Amino acid sequence: MTNPAPMDLENMRSLGIRTIDLICGCGRHKEVNVDAYAGTEAVPSMTRFFRCGECGKRPKTARPGRLHRGPAGSTTTIRSMNLIEERYLPGDEALLDY
Repeated sequence: MTNPAPMDLENMRSLGIRTIDLICGCGRHKEVNVDAYAGTEAVPSMTRFFRCGECGKRPKTARPGRLHRGPAGSTTTIRSMNLIEERYLPGDEALLDY
């Protein structure tokens, strides 16, 4: 039996999920909106764009975020929280700071 291909962002978005949950080995996690990224990116490979603000390492895991629902069951893009939605580039601030 072969392993299925990992979910990509396009498939994730088609399900109404627009965020990923990044989890670092030091225990920190953050939900990040990924609308700015190409749909062909695999969800697990998204760790390469981020670094932990606590330990400076790349997150160990990226998985699809939660489907957020607004009033009366309507789907919303993200819950209201202060998310940093930028790609990681060397020298930029860490993206998993709280």
